[in-house]
Order: sequence, then structure tokens, then C-alpha cells
Amino acid sequence: DIMEQLEDIVDNDVVIIPSSMLKTNEDIFLDGITLNELQGKLNKRIVKCEVNGKLFIKTIREVGTDNYD
Repeated sequence: DIMEQLEDIVDNDVVIIPSSMLKTNEDIFLDGITLNELQGKLNKRIVKCEVNGKLFIKTIREVGTDNYD
């Protein structure tokens, strides 16, 4: 579902997603697609963020300055 939603809408090179979209302690979505596979298919960097307002804003700032790993 996320591939279909993002491939035509997002013009940015980076997409931030909540970590709750992934299996606990893994970079795998519930449908079995890995974060790396999604990045490759969308040709975008996918950054996961904890579900926390302060951390979300911090992640946006870090992504905006390319200081996020």
C-alpha cells in the first residue's frame, strides 16, 4: 500500500515513516517487504522515526540538513 501511495505523490528524495509501521525491532513491513526494498522500488531514502512529536521534529531537521543516518 505504501508504494502505491508514495510513488506518484511524493516529490522529495526522503520519506519519514513512523517506526510503528514496521515489525518490532526489524526493518520489515507486515507484508514482508523490507525497508531497503521499498527504498529501491521508490528510489527514495526512507527514514524511520519513533512515534514521538519531539523526535519527529528533530528527524525533520536532521533530514533537512542531511545529518541523519
